[in-house]
Amino acid sequence: VTLKLPSRARIISDGNRSTTAVALKGRIYFFAGGRSVTLTRGRYSSAKQSAPPSEPMPIPQKLLYAIQWPEDTNVNTAKLAVSGQAQAGTRLFFKGRAVVVGPDGEFKALIPLKEGKNAIPVEIEGIDGKKEFFVSPAYIRDTKSPGYQINVSPQMWNQKRKRKKPKKQ
Repeated sequence: VTLKLPSRARIISDGNRSTTAVALKGRIYFFAGGRSVTLTRGRYSSAKQSAPPSEPMPIPQKLLYAIQWPEDTNVNTAKLAVSGQAQAGTRLFFKGRAVVVGPDGEFKALIPLKEGKNAIPVEIEGIDGKKEFFVSPAYIRDTKSPGYQINVSPQMWNQKRKRKKPKKQ
């Protein structure tokens, strides 16, 4: 990435050899896979591995994401499986732990749960740095068996029992 001053850019790598360049101010040149694109303020481009960058696109006004939460809020597992989609380059955190959003925008996460009520804080940061925070629906992790109590009368142990005599054949 080359900046033409005065410029400000954001470069995002997803850890899977995909890079997104975002022009926040001025003009930048994004070079990848033997090709260069010019990005002006408010536009971005992505490149996968050694491929050329995509055509410049406008930064969405709103954060784009969809999270698939399990329907059943009563669980008995140590981790909660969630999945979804977000714009490539989006940074996503569940309980402060980063989740990789793939170049296709898909993500999967296993979120550790403690015994009892779990409300999961979520942070989403768009390619332009805009952030959203919210808390998931509450999930109840219950791995304990229900307790039982048997009430008996103390006199029960003082009663004499009649023994049956075996039948003669």
